[in-house]
Amino acid sequence: MKPDLPEAPTSTRPIGVLFVNSRSALGADVAVHLGLIRQLVPPEHRVHVATSGRPADAARLLGVLARSPHARVKVLHLGYDVAGRRRAHRALALLGNAVVLPVSLARLSWMVVRHRIDVIHSTERPRDALIAGLLARITRRPSVVHCHVLDRHFTRPTRWGLRRADAVIAVSEFVRRSLVEHTLPGGRVVTVLNGVPPELFEPGDHAACRLRDRIGVAPDARLVGVAGRIMVWKGQLELVQAMAAVCARRDDVHLVIAGSECVMGNGGGGYMAQVMRATHDLGIEDRVHWLGQLDGMSGFYADLDVACVPSFEEPFGLVLVEAMAMGRAIVAWDSGAVPEIAAHRREALLVPPRDVERLADAVIELLDAPRLREELGGRARLRFLRQFTSARQAEEVSAIYRSVCLRRQQHRGRSIVPAGPWRKVV
Repeated sequence: MKPDLPEAPTSTRPIGVLFVNSRSALGADVAVHLGLIRQLVPPEHRVHVATSGRPADAARLLGVLARSPHARVKVLHLGYDVAGRRRAHRALALLGNAVVLPVSLARLSWMVVRHRIDVIHSTERPRDALIAGLLARITRRPSVVHCHVLDRHFTRPTRWGLRRADAVIAVSEFVRRSLVEHTLPGGRVVTVLNGVPPELFEPGDHAACRLRDRIGVAPDARLVGVAGRIMVWKGQLELVQAMAAVCARRDDVHLVIAGSECVMGNGGGGYMAQVMRATHDLGIEDRVHWLGQLDGMSGFYADLDVACVPSFEEPFGLVLVEAMAMGRAIVAWDSGAVPEIAAHRREALLVPPRDVERLADAVIELLDAPRLREELGGRARLRFLRQFTSARQAEEVSAIYRSVCLRRQQHRGRSIVPAGPWRKVV
């Protein structure tokens, strides 16, 4: 017997939401959910989190969640990673998932009913979307899937979860267009731009030259920086190539690279070594500094003269918004969602994708023009405060929760998803 739907949450009854997170790495998508969890507080919301205790970074994630004491966290075995494994190991992982996932689903179903969960929220990662979709069907609760990547990266479990979701959140219009063109009807997809907490990115909270002291360069050295996973699509190699031209024209410039290497998927495995070899071959090895994974990013941006975002077809660009929050002058590729976030010569300098020469010219232009850096950084900070705070993002997501709950309540006993070639009414 299927459980009855709970009463739709109203302005006086809090929304109960369960975040499903089976991730294998603490990436930008998880960071977005952590920001939402921090903002969705009582009495308007009751937040629960189901996460896996198996990944190597699980302790780090639990430490971050501990900063949101209002969130009730349940650690479960949410399956094994399948992508990136050898064929034999992939078969064992699939077999293991066939054993552990039904048990976890049963425990999660009881959790949903017991704690009167109203909405199940997941990312588009295959296991997240699959678990959330199955859990939503078992418990008859609405599901919301948060999409941070383009359609062409989706696997079958992701597509299955998306097509059965009551709402799909795209992190940019760029992502929304990809979903509507290839996967879903437009009425099911809504754009909610990502946000970050302003209190974590206050430009005046940092003493000068800490980053310069850390890497051992002069206080008056010019710093160009890039942050993000070290992988092909993030463009660190092209930035290093551009920096060779910059360093040839100025002898006071250094590049700092923050982030860890992505070792899974098409973008990982040996890319960091490739970039390091390029710094050696280009003769700028002593001008490039590797910082690894940083716990807090505001101190990194505080000392930069120029922040670079050389990502190709960036679905959103959380590092771009972080740099804007810190009032940094920015150079980025004019592609993906970047133009939605920062306008050319208003909040950033945007250059044609993969045009290394133009990238170098833009960096030099900013290094040579302190007033332009200040103007771009100031306007970037103001736009961040208007459009890209986590409070604004949480408010829009909360409105989606109430909408899907109300629609599900109005259509008790049948699917509310309209009929079409992608889905039959149940």
